[in-house]
Amino acid sequence: MHPKSIVLTGCLFLSLVICGCSTAMQEFSKLSNGTRVTANSADNIKWPEDFPVPQYTASRATVATDTDVEGTRIRSALQVTKDGPQDCCKFYADWFEKNGWTVKTPSMDVGVGWTTAAEKGNDTITVTALQPKGSPETTLTVNISTKK
Repeated sequence: MHPKSIVLTGCLFLSLVICGCSTAMQEFSKLSNGTRVTANSADNIKWPEDFPVPQYTASRATVATDTDVEGTRIRSALQVTKDGPQDCCKFYADWFEKNGWTVKTPSMDVGVGWTTAAEKGNDTITVTALQPKGSPETTLTVNISTKK
């Protein structure tokens, strides 16, 4: 996978997160790179049905993306919760272990938040949880890369 493609997809995802959307669930299906985006900054969107991991308990999903980049399907979902970053990553690290995933990065503090990562078959999942100082909520991002 070309690093520039990953960066462009990540930038698209972050711009949608930062800008938000003001109307209920929007779908943008004709972006130039084929990316499908569902976004809603205010309410819950439906958790993507084909995600191999569950939505974090006590969270609301606000953005989901799905794109193909050079033979790799990249899916992302953004969740918001009042739970702390450590609890969020521990939830996923525990889930990985209970469901036959190989944990590559145990739930760990990375200075600006918490992260964990795992692999199973052709899927690689990275979970990142951030809670800026003074913020009442944690932003939890689940990124899934699937080699075709």
